[in-house]
Amino acid sequence: NNIEIEANGNLNLRSGKFVNVVRKTGIDSKFERKIQGYYFILDTQHIINNKEYISNIIATKPYSV
Repeated sequence: NNIEIEANGNLNLRSGKFVNVVRKTGIDSKFERKIQGYYFILDTQHIINNKEYISNIIATKPYSV
């Protein structure tokens, strides 16, 4: 139940916090319902260069629906 997410840089995205994943795809399927929801952040890598700041996040669902 792990997921890897790349997001705009955000110092609040760090290990031990929760993040809510919402995908606006317009598709109603079992997969879409399962992938969305709250995740516990296990690891975060903050990447800053001269053009952008991004956060790579590895998170897990604390429960399965």
